Amino acid sequence: MLIGLGGLFFVISQATLSPSSSIKVKEWIYEEMFELSPLEYRIYNFTFPSNKTFVIFFHSTSGGSCIGLEIVDEENYRRKVLGEIYSYVSRSYTHYHEVVIPVKEKEVYHIICYNDPGCYVKSVELKVGYAEESVKPITSRTIKHRTLFLSLSLASSALGLIVSLYGFAKESKEV
Repeated sequence: MLIGLGGLFFVISQATLSPSSSIKVKEWIYEEMFELSPLEYRIYNFTFPSNKTFVIFFHSTSGGSCIGLEIVDEENYRRKVLGEIYSYVSRSYTHYHEVVIPVKEKEVYHIICYNDPGCYVKSVELKVGYAEESVKPITSRTIKHRTLFLSLSLASSALGLIVSLYGFAKESKEV
């Protein structure tokens, strides 16, 4: 039972941060298919209006992984260019990435696509669009809830496993 409870807490923790998986794109404002050579970087700048939700879709149509995507705001892009410590809105190093960004105030975002030096040429698709519905932004409170549910998940699963092993050991001694 405790292991099942741990599984339930894990599912709740994953749902806490995940925006609706059924986000529908109202309109794509930018679409491009391009080749990305090793060591090549492409930087796209978008000014997103306030009170909109955006979807950014990045996909390698050939060649698998070794490609990266970073989405940074204006201030952190400046820090990145100067070689300072910076943070990002989203970062991915997989062949498929989709991110939903709720924007409260008008903001410039930089989308950085790159290919590693040890990899070969990739065909890449990049799309940026407006979502039909708005999504609540992830807050520190949401992250605290997720961390709490993950901790409860691990603790109850571990306790359930220990109780189960104890029960099996005790049962085998009686037989």
